Amino acid sequence: MEVYDMIELQNMEIEVVTDPKEISAEANELESIIFDLIVFCKNNANVLK
Repeated sequence: MEVYDMIELQNMEIEVVTDPKEISAEANELESIIFDLIVFCKNNANVLK
């Protein structure tokens, strides 16, 4: 990880979410991102070797 990336991570704001509907929406979005990442990795497994 580059120093710039580390600085960006340190400067990230953390938002605490307590509304169950918002938590569910965020979880669904995260699940979709993870699924897309898995599909991408499977499709590019030979390229990444």
